[in-house]
Amino acid sequence: MTDTRTSRAATERKERARGRHGSRVRDGSPRTCHRPLATPRTSRDKRQRWELGLAEAPCLPCGAGIEELCARRDELGRQIAREEEEKAKLQSDIRLLTERLARLNEGLARKMATRNEFERTIAETEAAYGKILESSQTLLNVLKKEAGNLSRATEPKSSVVKES
Repeated sequence: MTDTRTSRAATERKERARGRHGSRVRDGSPRTCHRPLATPRTSRDKRQRWELGLAEAPCLPCGAGIEELCARRDELGRQIAREEEEKAKLQSDIRLLTERLARLNEGLARKMATRNEFERTIAETEAAYGKILESSQTLLNVLKKEAGNLSRATEPKSSVVKES
């Protein structure tokens, strides 16, 4: 038993040295904590303390009663629940937007491939049209030349003779 008391006393000295349980810090202001200085050692002590209304009594260093601490805890619990709901909603939104982005990228890739195919087809068609146009010009020039040759060949030689 003396070992337990000795170790408890040593623990209390260490805590006081660290500035806990109502001790004062260097500037003289009390340290704050959210638990009472003395904890009941037996269930009988707990019951007596509860009956005396000490459960609602403030913690000496910080002045916060159990009721106030419970209210703070409950408010924090509500805030945590709201923020967890918001977090879940945001994660869901991110997942949906990621899926939508993936579908958009796939659609863009297909459309870009189709556009590239159109550009290739248009380029091939324009090249073929250019060759046809060039061949047509060449044919037209040949026809004009042949038409000129035919008209010279069919002209009466008399006009050439008369001039002589």
